[in-house]
Amino acid sequence: MNERYKNPKSILNLSIVALVFVIVLIGVFIFPTYKFAFISLIFILAAGISLYTGVKQVQEGWRYYFIVFALTWLSWSGMLLISNFVYIQGNTVLTSSILIFFVLLALSLTIYSVTLSWQRLK
Repeated sequence: MNERYKNPKSILNLSIVALVFVIVLIGVFIFPTYKFAFISLIFILAAGISLYTGVKQVQEGWRYYFIVFALTWLSWSGMLLISNFVYIQGNTVLTSSILIFFVLLALSLTIYSVTLSWQRLK
C-alpha cells in the first residue's frame, strides 16, 4: 500500500474532499436549475486538488503538470459559468468573444496537460 494512505492526516483530507464532492452532487439533484454552477464548483474543487498536488510535487522536484491540470479545470469552469450565467444585455458579440477565448484556452490547456502526462509516462 502506498505510504501516503497510511497517514491519518492524508485519509482525513481525502474524506473531506469526498464529503464536499458528495454534497455538491446532492446540490445538483436538489437544484437542477443551477446544475452548471455546481458542476463548476466540482471543477474548481478538482483544480484546487491539482494545484495542491502540483505544489507538493514541485517542492519534491517533480514536474509541474498538476499545476497545468489545475489551470485546465479552472478554464473549463470559467467557460461553463460564462456560457450559462453571464448575459450582457444587447452585446452578444462581447459574450461570444469571451466564450471563444475560454474555449480556446480550455482546449489548448487540455492538449498541453495530456501531452505532459503522456511524456511523464514514457
